[in-house]
Amino acid sequence: MPADANRTPMTATRLVRRASGAEPSRVDVDICVIGSGAAGISAALEAAKLGRKVALIDSLPALGGQAVNSIIGTFCGFFSNGLSCFQTVHGIADGILRDLDAKGALHFRRTPHTTVVMYDEIALSRWIEEEVRKAGITVVLGAVISASTRPRSQRRTCAATAFLASARRGGSRLGNRSKWTKCAPA
Repeated sequence: MPADANRTPMTATRLVRRASGAEPSRVDVDICVIGSGAAGISAALEAAKLGRKVALIDSLPALGGQAVNSIIGTFCGFFSNGLSCFQTVHGIADGILRDLDAKGALHFRRTPHTTVVMYDEIALSRWIEEEVRKAGITVVLGAVISASTRPRSQRRTCAATAFLASARRGGSRLGNRSKWTKCAPA
């Protein structure tokens, strides 16, 4: 067996635990995006590109929402229907399609009337993690979102000019600090 076979691999992920009785930590940003699914990732990356300081908060232990944490693996609606098919969704979709296709992590299923893109969930997850890292976005995973202002139940607070709740069904909702005031890791 090689000498380094028992060595723990190094990753960019680190486990952070709060000491018992420790004061809440605070994240000060311009925009706090709640939910790291497709809408949240898109909002956070675009805000960071515009020079905003962004926090991305999610209750799951990984970024990507249902796109990477379920067995879906398809992008539907990226292309128009019909015989003269063209791409209708852009923004981060351009980077995803370009980069995952270059890695062989996409399969385009084209019929005379539609195009469905199947993708490797792990490759998409890694793409999201890398883009968020490069953008300098602050990430809080395993979070519990609460409107409570009681510090006894809070482990981390997030102060922002704007909060975007992307995890809501029916689309994203932009609110001010009076609607969403606290976020705490579980």
